[in-house]
Amino acid sequence: MFILIVILFYFLFEPASASVLSAIDDSGSKITLESPVERIISMSPDLTEVVFELGAGPKLVGADEHSNHPPEARAITRVNSSSTANLELILSLEPDFILAWKTGNGPRVISRLRDLGLPVFVVETKRVMDVPALYRRLGPLFGQTLLAKQKAKTFSHEIEVIRQNAHNQPEITVFYEIWEDPLMTLSGKHMVSDAISICGGKNIFEDMVPVAPLISLEAVVAADPQVIVTSGSVEGLQNWRSRWSRWAGMQAVKNQHLYMVAPDLLLRQSGRLLEGVKSLCDKIQKARSLT
Repeated sequence: MFILIVILFYFLFEPASASVLSAIDDSGSKITLESPVERIISMSPDLTEVVFELGAGPKLVGADEHSNHPPEARAITRVNSSSTANLELILSLEPDFILAWKTGNGPRVISRLRDLGLPVFVVETKRVMDVPALYRRLGPLFGQTLLAKQKAKTFSHEIEVIRQNAHNQPEITVFYEIWEDPLMTLSGKHMVSDAISICGGKNIFEDMVPVAPLISLEAVVAADPQVIVTSGSVEGLQNWRSRWSRWAGMQAVKNQHLYMVAPDLLLRQSGRLLEGVKSLCDKIQKARSLT
């Protein structure tokens, strides 16, 4: 009889503890919830996209000023701009979950939010495969475990196919330009450099210490990359190519491998990154076909 009582007690009370949801964010903090979140604030456009991708868009009550995708995101109340935040407005929205970007929002804002007793989940995506990992962490918290697993599986599979297609192919040197004046790039610490590697390319400034280092034009010319990619706009693409045309001896210029990949695809750490990686790989493959 005693054993029966113990068994009944286990089945009656175990589900309650098993229903507790928890995840560890990229600051090392653990967030624990008794039920899926209902009122979400996203403090970066990347994270806003992820919330929508995981079917929790209707739960968003606040977002940063650059959240513009999908179109429904434009109607969400704006609560912050990168490293500044309207704390009074955020409190008035009564969020039960805040998604923050570690680098972009910064420690000051994140600390202030936590000091106010708000549940903050900090994200810092450094590699392409961090995106499906983020799906898996957030899915249960949003009540979307199955959807998150499916999206993570699809994303991971497609990236692996891309990686395998580039395997054993000739390595292509790439310069990725994020700003023209002063000239800036991204080092190996950034996700874009990882994307270049997945495509079978080599970021010529991957060993730089800063994530977004300033570089000299002379350094680019000396490195003589086979491909130059910009994160600029379509409208400015022709002028950008004309500027580089003055250095006709460079491989990328001589062979006309001067390309643009839409920044919202390659620089946003969301599901659209997959499209950005595919676009980048197409450019690198064009250069490879001529080697």
